[in-house]
Amino acid sequence: MKFILTFSAILFCSFLQAQNLYISSGGYFSILHVEAVNEYIVRVNRNPSTRTTLDRFNGISFHLDLINLLFEEKINTHFSIKSGVYLHTKKTTWTNTFVDKRMYHGIESWREVTFENEVSVSSIDFPLLFAYDFKDRNKKFRLKNINIGPYFGNTIAGTQDRSSSFPHYLYRFDYGLYISSGFGSEKWQISLHLLKSLRNTYKSDIYYNTVKKINSDILGLNLTRVIHFSKKATESSDK
Repeated sequence: MKFILTFSAILFCSFLQAQNLYISSGGYFSILHVEAVNEYIVRVNRNPSTRTTLDRFNGISFHLDLINLLFEEKINTHFSIKSGVYLHTKKTTWTNTFVDKRMYHGIESWREVTFENEVSVSSIDFPLLFAYDFKDRNKKFRLKNINIGPYFGNTIAGTQDRSSSFPHYLYRFDYGLYISSGFGSEKWQISLHLLKSLRNTYKSDIYYNTVKKINSDILGLNLTRVIHFSKKATESSDK
């Protein structure tokens, strides 16, 4: 919650200083591959022992991108800073293994149970981009900009198709690299963006989990409307 409130304040300040607003909508592919190592302390015939299991998440899915916002503050004719908010969802198949306690003729026994579950994870992402704007007065439709910088995200919702508990370690703070480019005119652009997660390890001593994120990417293609807040920004972009 503190993370979201902090970036909301930053976005509000960016809105007050912004010269251009980029409103995008389209679609994206999400890739999620996670392996989680779980250690359980169990008793077999009343003798304690440690059992290790492995959870796997593998999924590639397509989603509609309803709306994304980027605010731009110009530094000079070619360079600017952009910040905004993106909403992304990743769907995956969760192969979960857990230890189940059984009683057989009054004797305790433990067994490992494995099942598959469909999981959906939604996150809110905040990019902080350094942009280079290309200027060419002879071409109306052209490569307009290249943007690169870090992004910071946080899980805001998680659902699954069965009643078992949602994996707590998917509620996590995330960060990575954001790269995008826009092609078109001053008002309308086709934009391509890539989010590559760089946070690979998550540990929880309480639940005995170590999560290694092998791959977590977003690749999207959007139609973008550029709104100029000031005449000065429009005139600068035409030079």
